Amino acid sequence: MRRKDEYGRILKKGETQLEDGSYEFRITIDERRYSICCRDLDELRDGEIELLKSKQTGKTCRSMLRTVNDAYHEWLKHKVNIKGNTMINYRYSYEYYVKNSGIGRMLLKDVKRADIKKFYNRLADQRRLKASTIDSIHTVLHQVFDIAVDEGVIMNNPSDKAIYELRRSHCYDGEKRKALTREEQQLLLDFIQGHDIYSRWYNVIYILLNTGMRIGEACGLTWNDIDFDKELIYINRTLVYYSKGGSSTYSISTPKTEAGKRVIPMFCDVKEVLLKLKLYQEDNELQCSSIVDGISGFIFMNRECRVLNFSSINKAIKRIIRDCNDEILLKEELNEDTVLLPMFSCHSLRHTFATNMVESGVDIKTCQSILGHCDISTTYNIYVDVTKAMLDKSVQEYNAMRERRN
Repeated sequence: MRRKDEYGRILKKGETQLEDGSYEFRITIDERRYSICCRDLDELRDGEIELLKSKQTGKTCRSMLRTVNDAYHEWLKHKVNIKGNTMINYRYSYEYYVKNSGIGRMLLKDVKRADIKKFYNRLADQRRLKASTIDSIHTVLHQVFDIAVDEGVIMNNPSDKAIYELRRSHCYDGEKRKALTREEQQLLLDFIQGHDIYSRWYNVIYILLNTGMRIGEACGLTWNDIDFDKELIYINRTLVYYSKGGSSTYSISTPKTEAGKRVIPMFCDVKEVLLKLKLYQEDNELQCSSIVDGISGFIFMNRECRVLNFSSINKAIKRIIRDCNDEILLKEELNEDTVLLPMFSCHSLRHTFATNMVESGVDIKTCQSILGHCDISTTYNIYVDVTKAMLDKSVQEYNAMRERRN
């Protein structure tokens, strides 16, 4: 029997309907295998005609036959300077979600803006991906199409503004990361410090909350990076974590940007926490056994005295949130004054630190330097959010004063 598509139309030799409803045609020209993918069968057959003409004339146009996947592999050759974890995330985002989809197999010249929008909507509505995941996919796709534009294969980038439109239509802007309040920060630290199991996470969480370091920067710290006399911490490296086939692999990378290599002051009781940790490790003859790219003596380690796994910290935070809130709800009834821990991650602690700095009156250029932001607009986004909160508070205080006078 001849194969048919979902509408009962007979498919020709080389034609296939894919799971997402699009169509693919495969053919061999000059001992090389080509395939094209289109939204509907009519478009596919138009492309087939072009391919067959090329086969007959013997003048196969490589640019005409380039797929999105071909352009992706070209993009990989250009992106040799992207830091380890970032490139891992980019490759995973593309190869898991795009490569084997209809979009990945489509010819570059056939991809329309509507195809990208439909693809993103499918990721959001059917696969239930978070905005951050689709953002990562879009980052790669947009750059892939940019290369095709630069090479003259296509005139315009079909993914332009697609992520913006998706955010608007799905109200993704409401997912913006929030800083922990002062009450939530205190609750977090008090709960961890007094807990039999979670107390071992106190040092790393306290340092993240009060230095604003990225998680990779904190895990890459060694005792040689700490100057107790000058009360300074030197950020010289990032620990990069890979997970393959259930095993963990680490490497050392320079900070994500040039601004990332920096010196930060020891705020609050950071010096005291680090001194106590150092003394505890010395008294108990504890030393991190991991050596990563020749670097040893890492400050933070797990119970096996190996370097910390990033995901372990975030998993621990989830358990801490759950058990802390359960403990509170067992002791008291929930009311408007009850303080509970919201869902947050390691990066939320960095955002919280930045927020605390701005609320304390630290100027924006100093904030940028301490956080290691390459682009000051990143710092401005935090600054604007906090100053708005401060403005609202000022308005409330002013209204309260007027009421007292009346």
